[in-house]
Amino acid sequence: MKNSLLMSWIFLSGTIYLANAQCHPDDFAALRALYLATDGDNWSDTSGWTLVRNHSTPPINCNLSTLSGVNLYISGSNQGRVRRLTLPSRGLTGTIPQATLDNLEAVERLFFYDNNITGLPPRSSAKLQLLIDVNLAKNSLTSFPAVLLTFKNLQEINLSENDFSSSSLPDTIGVLTKLIELNLNYSDLGGEIPKSIGELTSLEKLQILGSRLHGDIPREIGFLDNLRWLRVGSGRMSTILPSTMQNMDSLWVLELRDINFSDGLFPQVICQIGNLGGLTIYNSNMRGPIPEEIGELSNLYQIDFVNNQLDSLPQTIGQCTDLLILRLENSNISNIPSSVGSLHQLQTLNFKDNRIKSIPAGVYQLDVKFIDLNGNQLSGHIPCHFGQMD
Repeated sequence: MKNSLLMSWIFLSGTIYLANAQCHPDDFAALRALYLATDGDNWSDTSGWTLVRNHSTPPINCNLSTLSGVNLYISGSNQGRVRRLTLPSRGLTGTIPQATLDNLEAVERLFFYDNNITGLPPRSSAKLQLLIDVNLAKNSLTSFPAVLLTFKNLQEINLSENDFSSSSLPDTIGVLTKLIELNLNYSDLGGEIPKSIGELTSLEKLQILGSRLHGDIPREIGFLDNLRWLRVGSGRMSTILPSTMQNMDSLWVLELRDINFSDGLFPQVICQIGNLGGLTIYNSNMRGPIPEEIGELSNLYQIDFVNNQLDSLPQTIGQCTDLLILRLENSNISNIPSSVGSLHQLQTLNFKDNRIKSIPAGVYQLDVKFIDLNGNQLSGHIPCHFGQMD
């Protein structure tokens, strides 16, 4: 009799498990906690979420894949567990609850873009070893969530368009050695760029535009051998680019906005970043001539120097034959070098609001798609075809 009851219990338990193969109890608890903590009843899309709202534990035939924004593993050891949680622009409000981070043990991606999330719990009992991507852009965070530093396999973090109220990047950011992309654009980040940034040796994209950073760009930035995109902007920074940047052979895009260079001059080290493709220095009051060595940057496809005090371009600019965009609006430029006429790939030519009095004849032969020379001191005849460009 006992054996019969035992077999019946095993059979019944197995039936329930199979019925709920798409509904792990820990994941169910995590999603229910999230729904209740972030005002789920008022989300813009609650399709399927009544499952976790109306049940405190998983019902028979529970399937979490019916919840909009929830993606499950379809095979492998984590079959049936939550793989991705994608809830952009839903109206989530408040703090991500502890139970959500503690229980989504197999999650790979958390995508909460454009909500009203104010914070994450300070710690989690789960290591979330499979978590590689967190997107909390355009929310209401007031600081860098410390709990992210415990998820050591993270590859992408997007915290752009929050309000860090001048709070700084953690000094221990260097522990995320597998991080590939860090986006903090327009989040009002303050403090200094920590030296431990140089320990993020897998980093390929670092974006901190629209910040309140102060101090220098640390020399450790030059240790990032894999960095391809570096975008930094802050009206409070006064710096000289570190000489270590000459070793950044992978750097493809360099964008510096609203940064005051301590000596006021074009940073010579830029001309030593051999593989540079896109170069933007915007609103930095950079003075004096651009050095002739810029012509050695043969991979440049874009030069964007807007709102500076540069005075002139060197003739060596004509060696940058891959240039598609040449933009020096409002930069006190007095002449266009004749060598610009040899930039046959050029698509955009913008010298608006400068002191230019004439255009070299070779420039008229360029097949550019957009040109703007308004606000200069031009005189004389301009070919008809040149004036008809968009």
